[in-house]
Amino acid sequence: MQIFACPACARPLYFHNQGCVCGAGVTFDPLAQVFVPLSHACRNRQRLGCNWQAPVDGAPCLSCAMTRTIPDLRMPQNPGYWVATELAKRWVLAGLIRLGWFGPDDPGPAPIFDMIAEESGVQLVMVSMGHDAGVIIINVSEADPARLADRQSRFGELHRSMIGHMRHEIAHFLHWRLMQDQGFADSFRALFGDERADYAAAIQAHYAHPTPSDASHITS
Repeated sequence: MQIFACPACARPLYFHNQGCVCGAGVTFDPLAQVFVPLSHACRNRQRLGCNWQAPVDGAPCLSCAMTRTIPDLRMPQNPGYWVATELAKRWVLAGLIRLGWFGPDDPGPAPIFDMIAEESGVQLVMVSMGHDAGVIIINVSEADPARLADRQSRFGELHRSMIGHMRHEIAHFLHWRLMQDQGFADSFRALFGDERADYAAAIQAHYAHPTPSDASHITS
């Protein structure tokens, strides 16, 4: 766990904090990876608890600007699911920013997120998480602990989590970007195999006959 310092008193702060026990309000600068005195608050600071610094007051921060679609907020449970999902997104993005992605020196596009809930309108809808040409769909309803626990058990994925979903789908996005670099595809396939194999058939085979991790670098 990364622990930060309050810019006013140097007491410990944690990734989600909006203020310190000393009374100072703070914002998180994702590019410098430090907390700074409260300034240029993200427009979602109150609604989502987003503590990231924005370019100017009232603008979306780097993370919130990537969200194109939000869940149906008429349903009482969805605001809480959205809050938890955006926190998971910020957590993963912060790590990638430390590695040079999505900052001012990154010339490529950032992902676009459609945050969809299974509870929408008067009926349940099926939400398939995935990535397609720069757009990531996330099922925010899996932020419900009971629903998540049920799917961890049913799918045999005990580490299934919102942070895990974010890492997985953003990795598809980063792979999509890297595949546009000359020579990357050949070196990738030589190491990991051909990703062009039928995806649905591969998933079906995985769940039918899970295999232990091996030299292919892919865990079960």
